[in-house]
Amino acid sequence: MMVAGASVKSEREVSSLVRKQLEIGNVWADKYDQDNLDGLTRAIRDSGELQPVFARAIVGLLSDKRLAMRTGAVAMLPEVLGEIDAAALIDLLQTRPELYYRKKPSRKYPMFYDDLAEAILVSIGRATEPGDARSIEFLREAAKGERAWVVVSSLASIDADWLCANATLVPRNTLGSVLLSLPTPEHREQLVRALAPWPESEREQVVAKRYWDTLKFDQAEIDKLKSIIAGAHWNPPTSQNG
Repeated sequence: MMVAGASVKSEREVSSLVRKQLEIGNVWADKYDQDNLDGLTRAIRDSGELQPVFARAIVGLLSDKRLAMRTGAVAMLPEVLGEIDAAALIDLLQTRPELYYRKKPSRKYPMFYDDLAEAILVSIGRATEPGDARSIEFLREAAKGERAWVVVSSLASIDADWLCANATLVPRNTLGSVLLSLPTPEHREQLVRALAPWPESEREQVVAKRYWDTLKFDQAEIDKLKSIIAGAHWNPPTSQNG
């Protein structure tokens, strides 16, 4: 069958084609591609019934001995999360930690994460379902460590009660994404109250209008959360300045 303009003769061939694409990028290529990931992304999105096969190929490359290959595979995880069990990614982190922790992404496929483990943790969070007890417990433990910032938004979505009960684990610089992920105004208020009082050095930025414009909550709720953050320094908005 044809996948994004390239012939795929069998399911067994997918793994070698994915590897070749990440290595040299001449399987799926376009003059407008920024890197080899662009072509692989097109292939995955056009793969139809072969998408689970592409997903398995990418998971298989997560433990490749070459850092560039592992980095490329990690970068492609968001494209195949619908076909991946979070437990499979947890198993990799637990059984082969040396491949991911303290391993900076290859410059061939740069990421803004400090190491590959952080990027995989993000994918674990996105792949975890509310009833997945093992994955949720794994994310809870991760939230207690130095990589809390990459998992708290996922926990806000799938385990809101626990996260709010342990709100002091939430780094303040993740507030926006966590508030967006929490399901109810009550959860959001509980979280903000737990993190108060806000440091003076951060207070002005967090109550600024531009900060809240992206969150699109009810204005009354925004004003309430701002008042908790600012405390005695809170000046209620007027109809002129919002």
